Amino acid sequence: MRLGLLSLAVVWVAGCGAGSSQIGGSGSGGSGGSAASGTGGGTSASSGGGSASSSGGGSPSQCMDLDGDGVSNCLGDCDDNNPNVKPSAAEVKNGVDDNCDGKVDNNIAGEDQDKDGTPYPADCNDAEPLVGPNAIEDTTNKVDDNCNGQVDEAPVDCEASAATSSPAGGDFAKAIGMCSPVASSLPLGGATQRGVRTKFGASFTPRAGAKMIMLSSGVATDQVDSPTYHPQGGTQFLTSVAHPLYSPPRCAAPATTPPAIDAAEFQVQLKVPQNAKNLSFNFAFFSAEYPEWVCTEYNDRFMAILESDGLDVAQLPKGQCKTGTARPTCNVSYDDKGQPVSINNAFFDICDSASGGTGSSAWTNTCTKSPTMLNGTGYQESLYDNNDSSLPKHRAGGSTGWLSTTAPVKPNETITLRFIVIDEGDAKLDSAVLIDNFKWGVTAVAAPVTVDPGIN
Repeated sequence: MRLGLLSLAVVWVAGCGAGSSQIGGSGSGGSGGSAASGTGGGTSASSGGGSASSSGGGSPSQCMDLDGDGVSNCLGDCDDNNPNVKPSAAEVKNGVDDNCDGKVDNNIAGEDQDKDGTPYPADCNDAEPLVGPNAIEDTTNKVDDNCNGQVDEAPVDCEASAATSSPAGGDFAKAIGMCSPVASSLPLGGATQRGVRTKFGASFTPRAGAKMIMLSSGVATDQVDSPTYHPQGGTQFLTSVAHPLYSPPRCAAPATTPPAIDAAEFQVQLKVPQNAKNLSFNFAFFSAEYPEWVCTEYNDRFMAILESDGLDVAQLPKGQCKTGTARPTCNVSYDDKGQPVSINNAFFDICDSASGGTGSSAWTNTCTKSPTMLNGTGYQESLYDNNDSSLPKHRAGGSTGWLSTTAPVKPNETITLRFIVIDEGDAKLDSAVLIDNFKWGVTAVAAPVTVDPGIN
């Protein structure tokens, strides 16, 4: 009998793989003993005052396979009375944690447990709605977010296939990082008013990859490509449509809403990834209206109009959202005073400092960046006022430089985003915008925000 007990004790030890007949702490007498030699309050199976089944100083561990499924309770069988439950079992829809992973009825073929729109196994983690083939890869969380078998990989680069000659809407999308748009179009403006570019002037290059897009109320070119182009003189197409989203400038607002003249637009519909909570993009706005038309009714502008359930109209400045729409539809690019992007915007600071007006209409604009950054764009020219050489010369234009807008969206919704540049007040003097580096983000934001990221 003593030999039989000893053999049984050894089997228990081998099954647990821990070299001890106890788990947890020892008894009150001291440290727990091993199966080979007992010390302290716990006694060994072969000597001392107790057997392997006695409590001694600590409780015994019995690595058993009671249900005969080949896996002991010490090796992760979470229900040793059910042979169908063990770590290697396939999960079935039965209200039971069949594979002992702590989750019930997850990762079942054909089932969409997390309700993210993709069933297992196409969804590689059907217990997590932020993981699936429609997710973007978060490059910091060490998770295969998009179920492509890779972890924290860089985003796919699709801009290489964007045509620069006679580009269509899809080329504009790819050039700024939108690889799989639902739809894309160029509803306003002629072919000469837009382009996919690799550089603008001497200093402005893409913010991501080698391509960016340009929209203009005149011709989408520069003096590198077209030495005789002068945005101060401008190009008048004399097209006119209802203003897409008017909000008054900070001064000298006209009495009635002006039309959008010589407008150019890139419009795109996008399905928001299942784990995305914001979108962002870079842009730079240029205008030949500066400085002589600051605080006047001539107010060329750039708008980024987003239609998204993620927008809370109450969080945006007055005048930046349309009224009476089924979904929130708002301009998401504006300064911290709620001013749309124009020469009256606080970000307009690649230029010559200037002032003007009198009394309540007096204004001053302090430019913080060197106007030499405009070289080659056409917006750097020094001209005489009204072409009268008896008057002082002034620089015929300026720029915001590269800015960054971030705006909230809802996972899995389909959004519409419209990038528009217009002449406002008349068709003279051109304005333009560069756009690049569209990205999705996984962090929630309460409202749109535009900042100078310091990349100019």
